[in-house]
Amino acid sequence: MVHRPEFGVALGADYLLVVDRQTGEERRAELAPFSGESSWPALAAAFQQLVSSATLAIVLLPPLAEVRQLTLPPLDNDELVQLLTRNALSYFSTARGPQMIGVASGRARRGQPQMVVALAAPAALIAAIHAAARAAECQVALITCPEAAWSAAAQQLSPALRRGTVQLIVAAADRLTVVALYAGEVSGLRRLRGGVADAGRVAELLRAGDRVALLGAGAEGVTDLATRLGATVTPIPAPGVTAERLAARFAGAAAGPSLRSERVVLAERALLRRATGLLAAAAVALIVLAAALQLWGVHRALRQVQGERLALRPQVATTLVGRSSTEDAFRRMAAIAAAERTAPRWSIVLGDLTDRVPDDAYFTTLRARGDTLTIDGIAVSAAKVFDAIVASPMLAGVYAPAPVRRLSPEGGAPTERFTLAGELRDSVPHGPVRRPGASR
Repeated sequence: MVHRPEFGVALGADYLLVVDRQTGEERRAELAPFSGESSWPALAAAFQQLVSSATLAIVLLPPLAEVRQLTLPPLDNDELVQLLTRNALSYFSTARGPQMIGVASGRARRGQPQMVVALAAPAALIAAIHAAARAAECQVALITCPEAAWSAAAQQLSPALRRGTVQLIVAAADRLTVVALYAGEVSGLRRLRGGVADAGRVAELLRAGDRVALLGAGAEGVTDLATRLGATVTPIPAPGVTAERLAARFAGAAAGPSLRSERVVLAERALLRRATGLLAAAAVALIVLAAALQLWGVHRALRQVQGERLALRPQVATTLVGRSSTEDAFRRMAAIAAAERTAPRWSIVLGDLTDRVPDDAYFTTLRARGDTLTIDGIAVSAAKVFDAIVASPMLAGVYAPAPVRRLSPEGGAPTERFTLAGELRDSVPHGPVRRPGASR
């Protein structure tokens, strides 16, 4: 970007005062008055001669512009500009034709009217100034009123004026201007015609205890009046400097109502959109970067967990083997306990059957499969054994799966070999049950 020299310009009806803001060098040129058309050839020639290819901060001196203090409804600056532009003839006494408006609104309570310092200048004049600047390859950074430049000059030359309420009295060639400052902002404005000779009219605006600052060559004549009124006079270290020179010198530092052409407004909006786009892109980039960092952190933590798992795997495997063996042992013990609880108590069945058979009978073989009991035995009378076992409550469905065989041993009494089978009844107890009479 090419660096442009910065100049402050005080523009009057028939002259131009230029101040180099870096070196303090002053240049002056006489101008042919503005004709009211959309061009000002004399101004274009003066720009080309004095400030070619520079950045300009321009102060419009009376009567080129009119500054007024107005009390308006609480609106934002854009709405105030629209209101005053539509009704410029009602608010500005010197307005003729379309006007360009700039405002500086003070603080207002909700629902209460607000004080507004408004600047109005013919739209054709502003267009001619921009055309003259373009002809000299200059860029207009600011078009404002002298009151804003004087306020900036007073605060920069005397920083104590940035605090509290101050009445700034500026002596120009043909008038006195009283600018009320509150915390460094313009909060009031009055013009007194007649120059220093009518300085007595200032008494109408000052009260005892006010802080007063005097600015401009010739303002010293008001000092005695302000002191007699009981005001506190704050000196500003700019003796002998005219108000026009101060306006040109501090034009770029002014903070007050300014006039912006449609081209400037569009350029500012384009710059704002560009800045918004850059901020949005930066925000998206930061979000993507944050997501990438978060993902990297998650993968890093995952790798760390996987490494710890690999280190613990042998110990876990050993523990799992031991646990598996323990669980298998517990399952076996549970199966044994369940089988023990559910298995029929054959000793109870055999005891009952033994008590029932005759004394001359005995069992030779007992076979159990599931809930079926098969008995082989020898008795003198197999029929008596059969009747005795049928009467037992332990077995049901007693039958003879094989025929009875009669045995006649030599030298002995004849006997019968029998085979009986039956199913255990559901009433046969499981588990350790004491049979009645077992203690005998």
